[in-house]
Amino acid sequence: MYLKAVCEQSIWGEQLPIFVQRSRNMAEITKEITEVKDITVFKVTGEITFEEAADAIHKFYGSDTPQNVIWDFSAADVSSLGSGEIAKILDAAKTYAHLREDCKTAFVQSHDLGYGLSRMFEMMAEGAEYSVPVAVFRDFDKAMRWLDE
Repeated sequence: MYLKAVCEQSIWGEQLPIFVQRSRNMAEITKEITEVKDITVFKVTGEITFEEAADAIHKFYGSDTPQNVIWDFSAADVSSLGSGEIAKILDAAKTYAHLREDCKTAFVQSHDLGYGLSRMFEMMAEGAEYSVPVAVFRDFDKAMRWLDE
């Protein structure tokens, strides 16, 4: 949430700040299943929070048939996420790892911050013995090729 200072004039002519609470734009996560290779693509746009990421994992991984997945963050703002949130997102994903044993997860990131956070997820996943292979790419087509290997 953002706070915006708005000035209003008092009866004595002074400028008094009033803080108006404004909600931020929520992230939009769309899901598409590619016809050719049966890969689920989650395209994220807007500013994503930990809560939105965890909610998406629980909704999608908890109810869908296991498949290879691409999380496309190339149009997303991940600036509200830090290492603590990345660890929590991994914990949420680990809940469903037993359902995705023969699947892979690819992250596509076009911005340096997002790429770094995704690499952090990848390294944490390796250290936590997360059973789903994870890789990070800057190019969507390279991610698709990796999932096809």
